[in-house]
Amino acid sequence: MSSAECELLQRASQGDAAAFEALYDRFSGRILGLLVRWLRDRRDADDVLQETFWQVWKTAGTFDASRRSVFGWLVMIARSRAYDCLRRNGRTATMALGDDAGAVDDPFTKLQQQEDGRAVAEALAELDDSLRQAVCLAFYEGLTHVEIAERLQIPLGTAKTRIRQGMLQLRSRLRDLQEGAH
Repeated sequence: MSSAECELLQRASQGDAAAFEALYDRFSGRILGLLVRWLRDRRDADDVLQETFWQVWKTAGTFDASRRSVFGWLVMIARSRAYDCLRRNGRTATMALGDDAGAVDDPFTKLQQQEDGRAVAEALAELDDSLRQAVCLAFYEGLTHVEIAERLQIPLGTAKTRIRQGMLQLRSRLRDLQEGAH
């Protein structure tokens, strides 16, 4: 993870427009490429790119370098905004979590993503089936809580609880795996 990228984000969180512009210049092309691939519409992708970087400007102070790279954080925001766009337009969100892997050129980053993917798959496999199913529907298929409740034919509160419990268990397991690697 580049300390220069983290520094740009930190400065942007303090209102430094030049740092934000540098961050945009560094990442907007790759993020736009992902958005075009996910949304299959250049106009929507341009709109979502703008929404993504608007959110980055507003929430840059929430970035946690111990959890992910700057690029990974930007992809997470872009994916969320893309799902919103698909829903607004009445299209089904079917983007896979691995879709962003092809956008990274750095071999070390690709290797790290593969290792992270294996760790997530291992941690997911250890979840109870009902929790794993809810988490996968939320994050691999991009369904809303309401859509998950309908798909699984369970009450909305139950769907929310399963996603939350699944994410807490997943986070705990991933933390255990990460600590075991060090």
